[in-house]
Amino acid sequence: MQHNHVVGFGSTDEQNLDNIKKQLQSHLRPEFINRLDEIVMFNSLNQETCKRILNNELKKFTDRMELQQVKLSISTQVKRLLLEQGFDKKYGARPLRRIIQSKVQTPLAKFLLEHERPVVISALVDQDTVKIEHKKASVVND
Repeated sequence: MQHNHVVGFGSTDEQNLDNIKKQLQSHLRPEFINRLDEIVMFNSLNQETCKRILNNELKKFTDRMELQQVKLSISTQVKRLLLEQGFDKKYGARPLRRIIQSKVQTPLAKFLLEHERPVVISALVDQDTVKIEHKKASVVND
């Protein structure tokens, strides 16, 4: 038997709260329901929200790289590609984080294991894939 009721993501109407409580009561034992402190309803993430999450995640990553003497520049095309491949209305930001890891962080980590630092690195799009390019940075010692 399938129910077409949405519980959690995708349901934001406060009037649905009673319906959700009834659904929970029909599926869960009273002992478990009694342990619930609160029911929190979430909105699905839209593409604009995921874009902000992407920018925040990439900013945190580039800041971490600068602490390692790596200047990382990520092009707008890379951001667009990551958002396009990582946006999933159903699963939220997790696929976006995974795509950042697989397309930028892992290739960059492999690159850094093979090259000296400090370097200046650019993440660019080449035929719908992220390409890592680099040049040796000049070091100034005071």
